[in-house]
Amino acid sequence: MDRIYPIVPELKECVLAFSTNDKKQTEHILIGELQEIRAALNGSNTARILSETKRPIGSLIADCCHSIPGVMSDIRVALSTEESSQNLEFWNNSINALNQLYNSNNESFKFFALRVWQEYKIRTKNSRRNTDDMSFFINFIEDLTLPVRLSLESIIQKGQSGLSDSPLDYFDNTLLNGSAKLFYNNENGVQEYIVADTDLMPVVIYSLKHIYSTHQYFQRCKVCNKLFLAHTANIPTLCSDKCRRTQSRLNKRKYDKAKKNISYEKDYKNSYMYWYNKLEKLKKAKVVNYEPFEKAFQSFCMDARVKKRAVKDGSLSVSSFNSWMLAQRTKADEIMSQLLAGQSHIEK
Repeated sequence: MDRIYPIVPELKECVLAFSTNDKKQTEHILIGELQEIRAALNGSNTARILSETKRPIGSLIADCCHSIPGVMSDIRVALSTEESSQNLEFWNNSINALNQLYNSNNESFKFFALRVWQEYKIRTKNSRRNTDDMSFFINFIEDLTLPVRLSLESIIQKGQSGLSDSPLDYFDNTLLNGSAKLFYNNENGVQEYIVADTDLMPVVIYSLKHIYSTHQYFQRCKVCNKLFLAHTANIPTLCSDKCRRTQSRLNKRKYDKAKKNISYEKDYKNSYMYWYNKLEKLKKAKVVNYEPFEKAFQSFCMDARVKKRAVKDGSLSVSSFNSWMLAQRTKADEIMSQLLAGQSHIEK
């Protein structure tokens, strides 16, 4: 088995530049060297950008809510130990994990892989590595990956719970030690970018501040489990029309399952279908004047719902309700017979 190495570009100064467009509700992320990013934003066609994405606002936060503590722990151990003294299989597995981070659709993972490998190469330029270098490297990885090592989503949800004046108040100083730079670019208006090089937490705070300024909050959809932005913090909602339709079907299925063994519910449903099927037969028989039956059917539905509520609250007995239902079926038969007889008279 040969020792493998990451298929990750080696950059001198890899950064992540982040900007939000509150009007369009999008975020813009560029990963690469800072001078190349600025050149690309100024219109250069030759600037080398490793990754550029424009996504719905909140996407980077959602990326950072994916926890990978075990993966980063293995990578940290592998890269902070002398290669020659390591188990080859463990090293190769860790390097494969680093490659997977870089090739993922998660922009924070991609940035982690680039910066970790860049810093590793810097720290191992000399054949001899001292303890201080490795200690710095370990601390660097922990600072860089802080958003995915802690339960960011839990912190966000607690901040949104309404116990403080601002959702950001729940972030204590241990999470706010990082710093970041800002730069500006004028493309159809001045746009502000925050730049992360060793710590993503300032970008996380920057993004959350913009999101909360537009009165949006993170929720997790209870249907598809997607983390999304809603206009309410503490009232559970769903992320899309598709999930709302799915939830409606689930609610109906749950309701039907709960009610299927209740006798008066079954009687109501059976009697409703009895009337409905007879109305359909009248229509198929091309009865000229089926409106009296249709009106009687509507009246039955209204009265049946009232009586069903009465059974539910105890003001009407189940047996009385069932007797009334049987009488209504007889009524349906009588009205149908009269209409069919009238139709026969017209045809003669």
